[in-house]
Amino acid sequence: MDKKLFESTPVIYNTSSIKTLTFDYKNFSDIIRMHWHDRMEFLRIKSGSGIFCVGTETYKATGGDVVIIPPKSLHSGFAPNKDIKYDVVMFDVRSFYNETDICKKLLPAIFEGNAVLNAVTSHPDTVKYIDFLCHNPSSEGLELISCIYQLLNSLFKNELIELRDNPRDTVVREITDYMEANFKEDLTVRELCSIFGYTESHFCRKFKKDTGLSPMNYLMIIRLEYAGKLIKSGNESINRIASESGFSDSNYFTRCFKKHFGMSPTEYRKKRLK
Repeated sequence: MDKKLFESTPVIYNTSSIKTLTFDYKNFSDIIRMHWHDRMEFLRIKSGSGIFCVGTETYKATGGDVVIIPPKSLHSGFAPNKDIKYDVVMFDVRSFYNETDICKKLLPAIFEGNAVLNAVTSHPDTVKYIDFLCHNPSSEGLELISCIYQLLNSLFKNELIELRDNPRDTVVREITDYMEANFKEDLTVRELCSIFGYTESHFCRKFKKDTGLSPMNYLMIIRLEYAGKLIKSGNESINRIASESGFSDSNYFTRCFKKHFGMSPTEYRKKRLK
């Protein structure tokens, strides 16, 4: 997974190892920038609607829905109508490991990405536990911890799509590290396959299974996030930034940038200067 997209800001949890937040966006579309983290998150949509990308899939969520973001999953969010309010419950699954056989089997599966879950749900059990955690943040610690275990049980009972036996392939991590170090070069799937010794079809399947993205989509995100940092930190021309970020065509760069950030590079720069 690309280290540039890792959210390194520390989360300060309560004594039960849980954190809740509320976000209320008005006239703002780019609500969640593309990133990933080790913690698990649940977004409880209170009003409005959002388009959420989790891995390679895109989902719409409206009032009453819960968006499930597993650990180590690339994700982003966009509010098409520019108004949305939602609660967030977050915790590190590893904080709830224990020595029971069931926890040893199931909880690491969530953390390692071997439990495939529904990304959007309105199942009453899942909603009930999320709402309790959001509305009772100062409850007795053991009560909140008990609710987390009930929530996790609900996920495996109601939201589980697939429980994989095989762990993530560490070879893919070597590939993403190489892409991160060489994203300014004219990388292609064929070149990556030649370097790492795979056929194109096998390479693409392996890469998407581990990251949730195709190799070229993954590379595109690395380049666009780098371009966004250049725009924020300096005053170089858009054409220059496009070139430094690995794009040979500035018009294509602008189209990709607008699709990713919800605004053009020029608009993004103006927003930074406000």
